[in-house]
Amino acid sequence: MILALVFARQLEILGMGDEQARSLGVSTGTARLMLVGLAIFVSAAVVSSVGVLGFVGLAAPSVARMVGVRRIRPRLLASALAGAFLLFLTDQFVQIAGASFHEIPTGVATAVLGSPLLLWLVARRTLRAGVPRQFSEQRLRTMTVGSRAPLGWIAGSLLILLMISLLLGQSGSGWNLAIGTDAQSLLEWRFPRIASAFAAGAMLAVAGVLMQRLTGNVMASPEVLGISSGASLGVIVALFLFDANEGILWRFGPAMAGATLVLTILLSLGRRTEYTPQRMILTGIALGTLLGAASSLAIASGDPRTQTLLGWMAGSTYYVTMEEAKAALLIAGLLIPTTLFLERWLTIAPLGDVVARELGVSLQRSRLIIILLAASLTSASTLLVGPLSFVGLMAPHISRLMGLRKPAQQILGAAVVGAAIFTLADFVGRNVLFPYQVPAGMLATFIGGPYLMWLMSK
Repeated sequence: MILALVFARQLEILGMGDEQARSLGVSTGTARLMLVGLAIFVSAAVVSSVGVLGFVGLAAPSVARMVGVRRIRPRLLASALAGAFLLFLTDQFVQIAGASFHEIPTGVATAVLGSPLLLWLVARRTLRAGVPRQFSEQRLRTMTVGSRAPLGWIAGSLLILLMISLLLGQSGSGWNLAIGTDAQSLLEWRFPRIASAFAAGAMLAVAGVLMQRLTGNVMASPEVLGISSGASLGVIVALFLFDANEGILWRFGPAMAGATLVLTILLSLGRRTEYTPQRMILTGIALGTLLGAASSLAIASGDPRTQTLLGWMAGSTYYVTMEEAKAALLIAGLLIPTTLFLERWLTIAPLGDVVARELGVSLQRSRLIIILLAASLTSASTLLVGPLSFVGLMAPHISRLMGLRKPAQQILGAAVVGAAIFTLADFVGRNVLFPYQVPAGMLATFIGGPYLMWLMSK
């Protein structure tokens, strides 16, 4: 706190802008380095002591501003007092609630209380860094690599990958290639995992294409916008209400309901701001955090029914049965071709409401059908590989970078790319730490997280 007060002048001057700060003799680079270092040190001290406490750093300064504290030094003190008071009240609340229910982690409670605040701030404030949707499309055109890649070549590469994943693997004696009777005996073990990874990757990728086309926002995807978290929470709620825990089909309905609800909220909030990337991402983060906290709260309750979902939430295909794998392939085989019939709607949707009405497209009906298809694809894939993977963000971009820009081409290309990413992730997860298993969804997230940051930097 003492160091923060010492640097209060630099903080206030930096708020005026770089040119004004330099004219007043402040080295912006050095000042930012010291202030960021101080913030990192304070955050590390808190996390190492009591764990992750979400949104306190967002809520306390907002409370200080709302009560009229404008100057930096008073705001630092007021924010510290507000943060202490908010966290104290939250901790008292969870202790009282813990007397009647299982103990609620304070970090989860702060996320539940802070997410609505972030949603309110996003809706209330005008983001200065709004980027028109045309910018993203133009930027992607400049990033196109090479000529248009034929779908046949991509599909052939996927077929080779599927054969390698099915026949090659590790055993107690090291790497081996299964042929003949060995291949037949391993088929019942490897096929469900490969088939579920293939189907989940393809469905997530196509859902990402639908969302990007629907909103005209190339940063939209089921994982970034919290739709996968909505599907996950729907499954957990159904688990508590109906006490059912067998098979993928019984979970599909609740997952679809949760995904549809979140997608509808996102579109209703984003429509007023033309689905600008910053607002959509912040809204998705808030919703994803809120729903993720609710899921964490259910798991932290200690109910034995939730323990069976831990591996699924990490994105593991280890527990997928042969029947579930066949059901996943059937769902993907029905839903993905259906999206190809929406090519005209998907071509017109990014152009905006006015153009769509002039071309005679029923916006209400087309949006509803696209929403339901995207929610169905997201739900089915989330049931297989968990709520996080970023394949729904990566695959549409990769497909576009390969020159597949028309809706039908992009859908097919993204489906193949998404299936390849998840098939490769499952193969690596089975073998990289053999005999231990690394969930395919977790591996895909390790790739997708840096990819998302790279896209945001562009």
